[in-house]
Amino acid sequence: MRENGIPLLRTALVERSAYKAPFRLGGTIYDLKDREANNPAAAVDNAEAFAQEIRDVLIGTRSRNEVKSYA
Repeated sequence: MRENGIPLLRTALVERSAYKAPFRLGGTIYDLKDREANNPAAAVDNAEAFAQEIRDVLIGTRSRNEVKSYA
């Protein structure tokens, strides 16, 4: 993929109970309390890092040299 100029993300969106809880409880991951899901703050941090990286790739603020494969 890298040879074809396709960017690979460095940030993985880890499966977390906090991502499933809003479907059960309503709201978003930002609304979750510690008693409703395991470590919702880590889920927020992970989701924001993933979204920021997607944004950077889409608007081109990351150079192709910065994009690395971790496969």
